[in-house]
Amino acid sequence: MINKLKIIVVIICSIILNVGYGQAIEEDVEELFEKSNNNELPLAQKIKLAEQAIKISKNDTSLLIEAYANLGSINLIHGLYKGAFKHFNTAIKMAAKTGNKAAEANNYFLSGNAYLHLDNSKEALIAYQNASEIAQEIKDSLLIAKIYISKGIIYAQNKEFKKSSIFFNKSYQLFEKIAFKYGVSYALLNLGNNYLEMKKPDTALIYFEKTLLLDQEYENEKGVALVYINIGLVHKQKKNYELALSYFDKSLAIAKKNEFNRTIYDNYKDISDTYLLLKDYKKALVFYEKYTILKDSIVDSETEIVIAELQTTYDFEKKEKQILIANTQIKHLKITEELRV
Repeated sequence: MINKLKIIVVIICSIILNVGYGQAIEEDVEELFEKSNNNELPLAQKIKLAEQAIKISKNDTSLLIEAYANLGSINLIHGLYKGAFKHFNTAIKMAAKTGNKAAEANNYFLSGNAYLHLDNSKEALIAYQNASEIAQEIKDSLLIAKIYISKGIIYAQNKEFKKSSIFFNKSYQLFEKIAFKYGVSYALLNLGNNYLEMKKPDTALIYFEKTLLLDQEYENEKGVALVYINIGLVHKQKKNYELALSYFDKSLAIAKKNEFNRTIYDNYKDISDTYLLLKDYKKALVFYEKYTILKDSIVDSETEIVIAELQTTYDFEKKEKQILIANTQIKHLKITEELRV
């Protein structure tokens, strides 16, 4: 399941700024990027800071693309998928128009992650393929490794764990080669998850503990919250239910502090399931209700995305039909004029 897997989301904390742009503006934008990704801030403030970065970047297209990607990433991390798609698509269009291949590939990748969060593997693969073609062209090893991770997740969703592990191992080796610790932890966590799905909890735990050390080292709270869930699932599988609950509680505390909505409702579901196994039906019901309320609010947002996509398709087809009718009318008028002459 996607909620137990870890997808790489690029958080833009520092970027390369274009020479020639006002130094003071550069510093202001860079500071806004860093502040908008501060896990100590509430979500609303993060979004406000990211939007400010967009406003003051309007005279530098390259910087503006990064600003939209940053805001999209913040939305994605917090489960706000409608906003994530909107900002990633804006960044993709701007990058394609200006020939910024690196940014175009990265935002296709991020869009793929958003689709993967929504369990839409078909659209995710299309986005990843677009990203992969550009990444191979520009020889972007980091992005190629991230795409390996994402493809591994899709195979894992289809219960093809051997194929999945091949991609996770490829990504692990490439991340190690380029010394990207974030990526190493992502690969290890997903490898651990494969073993958990194959009912090998002790092997899974080895990978999860390695991941936890890395995430704690560079203070990746999203990562730590996800690892705690997975360690909790290990102990749940081993029927150490009280120990499992303690790890779910740790994950939930971090998720609530940082408003990681998807992680919050995943914890609610896992806690409810564990209380059921303990035959504490009252607590199981309490947490299941919390799970359904929060999940429904996120599903409503996801439904809006589908409706918006259908409306866009309808509007496009309607416009195409109008153009065809207009062209037919113009052709008819031309013929009429020729006959008159």
